[in-house]
Amino acid sequence: MRQGRKRMAWWAGLGLVWTLTAAGETSVVSGGEAAWPEFGQERSAGAERVDFSRLPLERAIAMVHGAGARKIVSFEDPNCAYCKKLMRELEAVDDVTVYVFLYPILEGDSWEKSRQIWCAPDRARAWRAWMLEGKEPASASPGCDASALEHNLALGRRLGISVVPTIVLPSGRRIPGLIRAPDLMDFLSRER
Repeated sequence: MRQGRKRMAWWAGLGLVWTLTAAGETSVVSGGEAAWPEFGQERSAGAERVDFSRLPLERAIAMVHGAGARKIVSFEDPNCAYCKKLMRELEAVDDVTVYVFLYPILEGDSWEKSRQIWCAPDRARAWRAWMLEGKEPASASPGCDASALEHNLALGRRLGISVVPTIVLPSGRRIPGLIRAPDLMDFLSRER
């Protein structure tokens, strides 16, 4: 799929591919060509902002880049190819703490991988190794409390998150799908 210069993020949902521009406009694309923009705009208009201050960050994996002064939340599935691409993009974003909520909504072994990562002695290291290097997480001990995953699924449903990755900015704005590092930095610079 081609991405035009103004297309910053794209994501799959409901069998369609959506884009988000710097102006916050959305459209549905097919084969790289925009189609039914009014449908995408209606869909995005219903997305409510998230109260960032009320998110249970203790149920997320904290990934610190640089000093980590700026903060974002990302809902991700370990089997999501776009989440893996996002992880590479986040490597280029300095001075941010990314709180990753494991959100195993894809088929396959997403739940078990999430459980293994959550139960790892160093969650951030296990997440990073899986997402960037494809290194399988170690088997989780049977007694590990992975109830945070159930809570994350309930939280995501309550917030209406149906796409991975979905980033939440401190202002509560959602960015569903893959976003490139320069575009994310642009959003972050306009947050205050």
